[in-house]
Amino acid sequence: MIDDTGSPGNVSESLMLKSDRCTYLAVLIEKDIREELSNKIIKLLKKYEDLGIKEFHFTDLLNRRKEYDKLETNQVKDIFENFAAILNSFILTLFVQTMTSRTFEENGLIDDGSMSVEEKALHFVINRIFIHVKDVDSIRNFEIFCDEGIEKAGTRKYYEKLNAFTDRPFVTFMSSHSDVLLQVADFYAFCLNRHQLLAIKKNRTDFDHWFIKMTNTAFANCQSSGFRAGLMKEKTGAQEYDQMILQRYKETGSYPFWKKFNSKKDK
Repeated sequence: MIDDTGSPGNVSESLMLKSDRCTYLAVLIEKDIREELSNKIIKLLKKYEDLGIKEFHFTDLLNRRKEYDKLETNQVKDIFENFAAILNSFILTLFVQTMTSRTFEENGLIDDGSMSVEEKALHFVINRIFIHVKDVDSIRNFEIFCDEGIEKAGTRKYYEKLNAFTDRPFVTFMSSHSDVLLQVADFYAFCLNRHQLLAIKKNRTDFDHWFIKMTNTAFANCQSSGFRAGLMKEKTGAQEYDQMILQRYKETGSYPFWKKFNSKKDK
């Protein structure tokens, strides 16, 4: 299950966290837990069906927009905490790819201009899945679903490199109401994005501290590719966040490219 996230128009930035980023996040949900996980989410949804809530859209939920406008703060917190607890009861693998218009050059890659930032992010998150099934976990005949957005529901996007591992080597785009498990990807994508924004926020509210704690619970049992499901420390700030990301550039050997590109840009 795949969903996208980002903060277009948000002026909160740091050296390494830019507002024009696009992130795609995929969640690997094994066949043997699909039914149990689905049933737990459906059971949680039924608690709020009298309020007209048929599915969880976590951006709207946190901001109490649309069908969530009648919820009290404590009810919003309860939904997030219960959803996080459900996910924490499973071991899930996450694949994450963040892109900006500068990512290729910052990593020493050549950008031929054939893909948009969103297409690049999706392409590389699929590549992370490919590496996982090839080198880490010999899963076969899997299916990949993505929340509609970059493509309309019902569209299939083919990836030839997946042919050796599944007879369905494509991403199927679908509406979020089509499968309750898409809400898992929506939850993780939303939480990751907000988690990053809070990491660079100077003055955090009590609600911010609650969100950090809740998110730490949600990510606690995750395995990951593309980010470290590390838990945010209470006093993490923009400088610490930037240093952590820069360290990853150094570990992967991309730092010289990042430094060269950003030095050139500042001249």
